[in-house]
Amino acid sequence: VMTFKLALLALCAASAAATTVIHLNPDVPIREQVDRQGWVYFQVDVPSGSGHPNFTLTVSSISGDPDLYVTCKGRGTPSSTNSLWHSRYYGDDSVDVFGTDSNYCPDAFVAGVYGFTNATFMVEAHFATPQPSFAWLVPDVPVSEQVARGEYVYYAVFAEGGDAVDITVTPRSGDPDLFVDCSPYPTLAHHRWRAWGTGVDTVRVNASESDACQGRYYISVYGFQASDFTLVATNHRQGEGTYLLVNQMEEGVAYRGQSEYFQFNMPLGVHSGIRFTVHPLTGDADLYIHCDYYPHALSQYTWHSAYAAGHDDSITIQNTDPSRCSSGSYKIAVHGFSYSVFQIEAEILSSSAPVALPSLRGESLRVTSE
Repeated sequence: VMTFKLALLALCAASAAATTVIHLNPDVPIREQVDRQGWVYFQVDVPSGSGHPNFTLTVSSISGDPDLYVTCKGRGTPSSTNSLWHSRYYGDDSVDVFGTDSNYCPDAFVAGVYGFTNATFMVEAHFATPQPSFAWLVPDVPVSEQVARGEYVYYAVFAEGGDAVDITVTPRSGDPDLFVDCSPYPTLAHHRWRAWGTGVDTVRVNASESDACQGRYYISVYGFQASDFTLVATNHRQGEGTYLLVNQMEEGVAYRGQSEYFQFNMPLGVHSGIRFTVHPLTGDADLYIHCDYYPHALSQYTWHSAYAAGHDDSITIQNTDPSRCSSGSYKIAVHGFSYSVFQIEAEILSSSAPVALPSLRGESLRVTSE
């Protein structure tokens, strides 16, 4: 009997040790370790008299892969099967609970950090109120800003129905990440689209996507590191592009990883070859052409030219080319391999001597001999 009691006491003591909860004060990060398939538990009390301030709990990996599970005090020990919120990305994890969340904890949040591998990590809790404001972006107008490590800066941009939206954050220093949603204040834990690589991050949302936003896109730039950055949003009317005129130079801007679109229609009665040329003034812009649709994806093209920075990109389409656009209408994308200011022109070619043709503007233009 005595042996059984001692074994039972030892089991109870081990169970209590396994569920020891560390009290975590807001805005005071602490360093902890967790073994592979082990757990470490934390409790964060909601400040009295504060109502329901927005709550963020962040686990920053120093080594290994910790995962994060959160529930409310009194709802059992958090686990992979018992949590109201969780985050289990590789490396860093974060949970955001807005004050409007119907599951908001009345007294305290309880978190379990699970060791997917042996891991060393920093854990920090933060309450924020009131909601931060967001700034409206003007399409194609870059803004410059700073964000502290672990903080967000918020924006919004309006896009009409049928517009594709490109949102790009370019770091001048540090490492900012990009989160986009149809509701305000997207975060690491709550977003529809994200881009969080090292360097330039771009989110593109095509109007044809089933979860594309109706009008407003909300943007968060998150400081994975303290960062200086430039942010720009560009709307593209899908199915439309700037019309090119024969021998009429057009200037454009292609941001890294994005495309500027053009369309060219052969003048009536002209049955000659055509040459399209992109002259990069800065950076590296590449040229893609299709007959039926704009080359939104760089795999969707019939012709392309992608020389290195400092070189023109040129495509010549002869009248004898079996792939030429029988309708005479060419859809063109100038893609920014890097940020590029460029000029683009279309020239009509002929094997005969140059002749004068009427342009769309009623001016005289020249047909260039090949």
